[in-house]
Amino acid sequence: MPRPQDRLPFPYRPEAGVLAHRLQALQGALDWMAAAAQAAPWVRSVRDNPPPFWAMESLLKEYPISSAEGLALMRLAEALLRVPDAETAIALTADQLGPAPIDGA
Repeated sequence: MPRPQDRLPFPYRPEAGVLAHRLQALQGALDWMAAAAQAAPWVRSVRDNPPPFWAMESLLKEYPISSAEGLALMRLAEALLRVPDAETAIALTADQLGPAPIDGA
């Protein structure tokens, strides 16, 4: 059994209160101007070099969402949005696109 000092101080605090406290602590810690200055070149690059329109069209023609393959790719894309780092993304992709019963295979 954990000792009292090893336990979390407030394991059952209401979420809204915890978030308000954390946001208040971050307000002074974040340098919004520095963050915006660092993000600006990335945003400019994405805006100046959008992916070609046909890239998504050809993918959807090859793997329509109504097919098992298309649905699997859509689920993978949605899951990748929630992945915290590149290593996990690679592992998830390898797991999901590994051996699978795909038509014609």
